[in-house]
Amino acid sequence: MKRLSLPVAVFAAAMILALPLSAQKEAAEKKTEKAVKTEIELVEIEPFHYCAVEMTGSYEQHPNAFMSLYSGAAQQSLPMDQSPFGIYWNSPDGTPEALIAVPDLIGESAERASAGTEAAGLSFRVTGEINHPDEPVGNVIAQLPLPGQFAVPETEIQATLSLGPERVSVPDVTGLSESQAALVLGRLGFSTATRTIASHNRKGQVIRTEPEAGEMLPLPSEVQLIVSEGRDVVAVPDLEGRHLDDVEVLLSRLGLLIGTVTFEPAALGAPGRVIGQSPPPGFGLREGGEVSVRVAGSPSEVIEMIQSGRDN
Repeated sequence: MKRLSLPVAVFAAAMILALPLSAQKEAAEKKTEKAVKTEIELVEIEPFHYCAVEMTGSYEQHPNAFMSLYSGAAQQSLPMDQSPFGIYWNSPDGTPEALIAVPDLIGESAERASAGTEAAGLSFRVTGEINHPDEPVGNVIAQLPLPGQFAVPETEIQATLSLGPERVSVPDVTGLSESQAALVLGRLGFSTATRTIASHNRKGQVIRTEPEAGEMLPLPSEVQLIVSEGRDVVAVPDLEGRHLDDVEVLLSRLGLLIGTVTFEPAALGAPGRVIGQSPPPGFGLREGGEVSVRVAGSPSEVIEMIQSGRDN
């Protein structure tokens, strides 16, 4: 067995693993004339058949050198599982042990991930849990070391598990405007869609939500806002001179309501006739709106007039 010492600083630059073993030896000898001897050595076991890198001392002391060597081999199409190339680490008792490629645990259940790491010669530990919008509860969503990195035997693989999507209660936004409701829901993590329906509520007012307020939903989820289309605008008719009985019927046909009725006994005009109104004629009022009137005569006079008119 021939050993060729290499300084850590020239590992990446020399890339002697890309050369035939005879050329590797010559290049290494030239480098070591000026270099300080290190604990990392290239070991020639059987010329032209097998190459291995033996790392003595602490693995943590030489991570960059190790990765440079492995990268150089990989660039020459020498992956460890398909070619005569190996990287070894000297254990405390001096026995060479092969470094292990860290498996990809992302998406695996904790049970499968633990079994897989143990089968590979590594250990497994859960270090945290966080919500995840897509990954089911208990599956691995992060790991350290990362998949594809190399580790010494019995290295602990630390994993973070999914708690599943976060669930939030739908707030009650009834009565808010569409934009206000969307803002409240958006701050909680919900998206919104809008459906308008005919309603006596003012235009743009949220009537209800689907799902209803109080229901627990995973994030992200969509909440549909059921919004009022509003009422038609009606031009207030001219009521002056009309009898109070007629006024109520007319307003009802237009979708309006009679509001406050004020009686004025001293006013000129026949009892029960309208002598003033609010809003004025032509004013745009939404369906369901009220029109207040002033009526000539006292309440008793008006009631008597209405009664006599019905009797006739």
